Amino acid sequence: MTKDDRQFITGLFQALNQKIDGVESSLNQKIEGFESSVNQKIEGFESSVSQKIEGFESSVSQKIEGFESSVSQKIDGVESSLNQKIDGVESSVSQKIDGVESSLNQKIDGVEGKLMTEVRRNGVLIEQNTASIEWLVESNQTMNDRLTRVEDKVDRIEENTTVLPAIRMTLKNHGKRLTALEAA
Repeated sequence: MTKDDRQFITGLFQALNQKIDGVESSLNQKIEGFESSVNQKIEGFESSVSQKIEGFESSVSQKIEGFESSVSQKIDGVESSLNQKIDGVESSVSQKIDGVESSLNQKIDGVEGKLMTEVRRNGVLIEQNTASIEWLVESNQTMNDRLTRVEDKVDRIEENTTVLPAIRMTLKNHGKRLTALEAA
C-alpha cells in the first residue's frame, strides 16, 4: 500500500468520522430539544389543569357558603314569620314553605348540574393529557428506532472500510501475476 493510498484511506476515515460526529451531534440536539419541549408542554398542562381545579374548588366553596348563608337567612325569616302568624295563617305559611322548598330544590339542581359539567370537562382534559403522553412515548420510541438504524448503518460502513484494503491487496497481487504471465 502506497503512502497516497494510506492518505486517501485516512482521509476517508476522517471524513466519515466527521460526518458521524455531525449526525450524532445533530441527533443529540434534536432529542434534547424535543425532550425540553415535551417537558415544558407537560409542565404547562399540569399547571393549567391544577389552576383550573383550584379555581373550580374555590368557586364551588364560595357558592356553597353563599348558598348556606342564603338558606339560613331564608329559614330564619320563615321561622319568624311563622311565630307571628301561626294563628290564622296556616295555609299562607304552607305555601311559603312550598315556595322555599321549590327554590332550594332548583338551586340544588343547578349546583349539581354545574358540578357534573365541570367533572365531565375535567375528565375530557385528563383524556387529552393521557393521549398527549401516549403520543410523546410513541415519538420517543420512533426517535430511538431511528437512532438505532443510524448506528447500524455506521457499523456497516465501518465493516465495509475494513474490507477495502484486503480487496486492493488481492487486486495488486492478481495484477503482478498477470504481468508475470505476460512476460513469460
